[in-house]
Amino acid sequence: MTDPDCIDAFRNKLNLL
Repeated sequence: MTDPDCIDAFRNKLNLL
């Protein structure tokens, strides 16, 4: 369930912070 796409999106959101 830990797809690279999901992680990438999560990292992107954190980057926004």
